[in-house]
This record gives sequence, structure tokens and C-alpha cells, in this order.
Amino acid sequence: MKILRKVNTEIASTKTHTPSILIVDDDQFMVTLIETHLTNEKYQVFSTSSVEEAIEILCNEKIDILLTDLKIPGSSGLTLLDQVNREFPSTMSIIMTAYGTLDSSINALRKNAADYILKPFEMEDLSQTIERTLKKKEIQEEYERLRNTLNSIGKPTSNRPADLMEDTMLTIDQLLEPDHVFMLYYDQNQYRFLPWECKNLTLSSKSLFSLEINIDAHIKCFQTRKLIKLHGDELNAFYTPGSLSETVKCALAIPFQSQKALYGFFVLFFDRDYEWKNEYLRLASILTSNCAQKIENIFLTRKLQNNMIETVESLLRSLQMKDQTTSKHSDRVKDFARMMLEGLQISQEEKEVILHAAVLHDIGKMAIDLSTLNTVDPLDERQMELLKQHPIRAKEILSPLSCFSDIVPIIYHHHERFDGTGYPDGLKADQIPLGSRIICIADSFESMTSDKVYRKALSIDMAKKELMEHRGTQFDPHLVDIFFKQLEKYSIS
Repeated sequence: MKILRKVNTEIASTKTHTPSILIVDDDQFMVTLIETHLTNEKYQVFSTSSVEEAIEILCNEKIDILLTDLKIPGSSGLTLLDQVNREFPSTMSIIMTAYGTLDSSINALRKNAADYILKPFEMEDLSQTIERTLKKKEIQEEYERLRNTLNSIGKPTSNRPADLMEDTMLTIDQLLEPDHVFMLYYDQNQYRFLPWECKNLTLSSKSLFSLEINIDAHIKCFQTRKLIKLHGDELNAFYTPGSLSETVKCALAIPFQSQKALYGFFVLFFDRDYEWKNEYLRLASILTSNCAQKIENIFLTRKLQNNMIETVESLLRSLQMKDQTTSKHSDRVKDFARMMLEGLQISQEEKEVILHAAVLHDIGKMAIDLSTLNTVDPLDERQMELLKQHPIRAKEILSPLSCFSDIVPIIYHHHERFDGTGYPDGLKADQIPLGSRIICIADSFESMTSDKVYRKALSIDMAKKELMEHRGTQFDPHLVDIFFKQLEKYSIS
């Protein structure tokens, strides 16, 4: 199993960030005193005597605090403050002034200065002022982060469970700022928990990470509906000793859990002692609970949709009972489509949609009087135009039902040709939905290898030859190659 490390270096750098201070004053003796004192206090210090140079430094460096005199040659500290507020909102400002009047103090605060200090001042007083300002900055940044997190709750998002979990995980990751993130999700098809890599995280460059996780211990704790907070030796009960990096000092495990099911969980690892903030932990629980409820709703909706689709498929089969050839055709097209899908790396959800489309691909023919077409004679132009209407009729039948929204485009375009000469819209190559290109091959191959009223079935070799001759014109060449491999795999010859 693997642990993931964030690539967001900006967030990571804040954990070891040395506060930076920019001094703007034309009194060089005072600047030297302040620089020496603040450097000894372990701050990163910059200094200048002009507004222009101050702006240049702000553009090139991440400045936490601007420490400026009210009197600057050719300008003023308040003018500089205005520009900093507009262009560098993350920089906090402290005004230094020898004119300790009420008006100057009020003006400084109106310009959004975090604090001001009167000259002459003791260096200890300056240190205290800077510490207060840094604390204000920390509170302000935490407030912004919390506000952004709160704004994300209830935000419209994807209807894919994986995307929902990823959005939630990234939000909590931003909120709690862990050093490493490990994710497990419950695979509905394999009935087990599997590790999952978030697309916005990257594998750690360190080998943390032959992590061996005690899933049963996590699930047992999650049944009490509590987060799992671990420090030091407590980690050994949940992660096999020696499998976790020695840099990890504590961990927080959070489940994606509704009242009915556990859909997954992730563990945040910290390389530093972490102070658990109850407000943030409650928010993390709210986020993951909301995510789990949305996932549950998605699964319920899918179940209802699948029931509706299966009902329509069953109805179609019952209507086709009078024509066994047509009924068997749809099932065989589905079988050939399934064979091809085994050779493609797409999601199970996409495969299920394509298989439903394969069963229903000829449903439009039920709305057309095709009795005159069952003839040994070639179809005339009028009959051919009538036949070409069946994808359009299928769209008219299925479109009113929202559960067929992903299936309809596949059925509608399954008679398009790879070179753009097909119908109904003359799409070409990748403009044609993948499912349509798959069904086009499966449908053609099944038709060629089945007896018709106007001809006997072709042999497998003859049908393969036909596919090969039209590879790149009627059929997607890559999918034809996959189809041939699958035919060989299943020894269909």
C-alpha cells in the first residue's frame, strides 16, 4: 500500500516558514538597530528607504509584515499602505511614527494597519508589537481557510463517488495541512477496501511506504462514529510497526460514513506534533458525513435507474419473442461488446452503460413497420431510408426517461462510420461515442455470422475479413484490433 504526499509546496512551506519583515524608513541608524534586533530574533529582514524599492521587494519576496515610517521621502507611509492593501493583502502593516497624534493613529488604522508604534521605542516593545501582528495574521489566515472550507460545503459537484471523495479529501487536506495522506475506498464490485490515489496528490519521494494497515481495527473504531486520533506508540495498534516512516509522529483517521454504510476512509499523517482543534475536527466530520450521504443517494438513484433500464430491456425482449432472430441478435451483440470491453481500460460504470445500449440498440425498429423489409430482394432507396430512421425513433422513445441519458447518444450514433459517411449525423473518428463504435463492430459481426432471410451466415473467417477490409473506413481500427484479440482469446474461429 502507498501513502501520498502533497505537491502543494506553498502550503508545505508554511509549516517551517520564517516570518519576513520589510522595514521602510529613511533613518539609517534606526533601520540598522531594528535590523540587528529582528535578525537576532530569527526573523528574515529586508529594508529600504523608498516606496518604489519597497514595492519591488514585495513583488519578489513573500513579506509577512511591513514595518513603515509615516514619513518617507517623496511619499508617505499611508500612501504605501494603500498600495499594499490593494496588491499584497496577505502582508500585515505596522506604522512607526514620531508624531503620536490621535489623527495619525486613526488614519493608520483606517488604512487597515494592524498596529502602530511610537518613536522612540524599546526593542522589546517592537518585538511584542510584531508578535501581536503575526498572531493577528495567523488568525486571519485561519479564518480565510475556514471560510473557504465552509463555502465548499454543499457546493455543486460531480455525481461520481470518486470525485466526491476527492473533493472532500482535498478540502480537509487544505484545512488540516497534513504531511502525508493515505486513502482507502470500498470497491462495490470487489467487496473490499482498496487504496486510491488522488489525482491532485503525488506519490511521496520517500519510501514511507510499505504501509501495512489494520483495516479491522479502523472499522471497529468507526462503528462508534468517532474519529481516530493517534500519537506515538498508539500508531502501532493500527499500522504494523516498522511499515510506517519514523518521521510520522501522529495520525488522524476520518471515515466517509453514512448511517448505513462505510464508503471509505483516509488517514492524515503528521511529521510534527499536532494540536487537534475541535472546531476543525467537527467540520471534517460534517464534510465526510455529507460526502457519504451524497454517495449513498447516488447509489440509490443508480439502483432505481438500473431497475427502470432492466424493465425496458425485459419489455423489449417480450416484444421480440415473435421474432427469435431479433431477440438473439441483441443478446449476441451484448456478448461481443462485453468481450471488447474486457480489452479496454474504462470504468465499470461506463462498461455497464455500453452493455445496456447494446441490448437496446435496435429498440427504434419497434416503432417502424419493417414487415416489407423481410424480403430476399435488396432494399430499395425508400426502404433504406425507412430503416435509417430507427436510431432517431430510439432517441424519441428513450429520451423522456432521464435514466437513459447516457445510453441514448450511444444508440443514436451506432450507425455512424469512422470515416464520417455514416448516419444520422455523419460523425467521424473520435466524434463518435466510444460505445457507438464498439456496438457498430459487434452489431456488424453478429449480423454477418447469423442467418438472414436473404442470405446464409458468413463464416467467422469471412466476417473477420469484412471487418479488416473496412477497418479505418466503417470501423474504428484500434477497436477492430482489440476485437480480433478477444476473439482469439475466447477461441472463436
